[in-house]
Amino acid sequence: MRATYSVNLSNVGAGPTSGTVTVTNIATQGLTLVAMTGTGWACVMNVCTRGDALAGGEAYPPINVTVEVTGNPGPVTNLFTVSGGGFPSYNGSYPATINYGPTVFGSFDTPADFWIGTGTVSLTGWALSSAGIASVWVWRDAIGNEPVAENGLVSIGPATIVPGIRPDVASAFPGYPGNNAGWGLQLLTNELPDSGNGVYHIHAIATDNDYRSVELAVKTLSADNSVAVAPFGTIDTPAPGATVSGSAYVNFGWELTPNPATVIPKDGSTIVVYIDNAPVGHPVYNNYRVDIATLFPGLQNSDGAVGYYVLDTTKLSNGLHTIAWLVTDSAGNLEGTGSRYFYVQN
Repeated sequence: MRATYSVNLSNVGAGPTSGTVTVTNIATQGLTLVAMTGTGWACVMNVCTRGDALAGGEAYPPINVTVEVTGNPGPVTNLFTVSGGGFPSYNGSYPATINYGPTVFGSFDTPADFWIGTGTVSLTGWALSSAGIASVWVWRDAIGNEPVAENGLVSIGPATIVPGIRPDVASAFPGYPGNNAGWGLQLLTNELPDSGNGVYHIHAIATDNDYRSVELAVKTLSADNSVAVAPFGTIDTPAPGATVSGSAYVNFGWELTPNPATVIPKDGSTIVVYIDNAPVGHPVYNNYRVDIATLFPGLQNSDGAVGYYVLDTTKLSNGLHTIAWLVTDSAGNLEGTGSRYFYVQN
């Protein structure tokens, strides 16, 4: 990608310049000089000169500098020096900052490409823009004749943008709005076409507040839930990144385990709620929900997959926390589900 900017020189003194004026461009990291041109200027490589006198308060025609933009995205300020004309030399930076690379950029960190597994998989990453990130949306390739959106993909849903969890990104890209935030979405592969048995191509697309979008990456996932033995499910509330309060906040979730013979005890005694990686109790389990029963018929707990735990958030500090459920079925299969960040504000 190429960018062009102008260097404008004026005589701030009362008297005219005398002798040759020399402007030297110093391309910083990420920029490679292509050309320098300007009316009345003699330019060779990164140096432009002229010998005509410039009256006090007047300006020369601008020098247009064209650079090739490479490297990592971010702000780059070009440098230059001015000497001669009967005035002391001046070293400085051009006041315009060139933003190079895509306007929106970021990363689709997890899972690794060509992930193979069953049940839930965490999709995570980060995205930045000088205009601020408005959303990160997760999509997939269509299977067969599925209806698609205008972009030719099938929507999975919006990822949650959670502030305060990516100090590494903030350190690498200072000055960007929201640069300490990460995005995430928990994908339950059992809900994908063919009951989560097949190969799926997952797209993460970030959009900034100026409505510009960039596809961060495409990941290939291979799921084979037909041979899964571990429990699966998710937490419904709190939503990832949600802010909660009060002494009786209800944490809802649901859990199932595959056939043929395993079951999750209906008293919820083998489902443990963890807050900030510490166990806090068991949910009230064995509650019916029509969508779960319809989507997963025939499993041992299909008609009672929902549980809830009443959380006293006043015992937690205000700020960022984590929550997850750890589930064990009657065959001893263990699985963590629903892990996410949430905020407390009382």
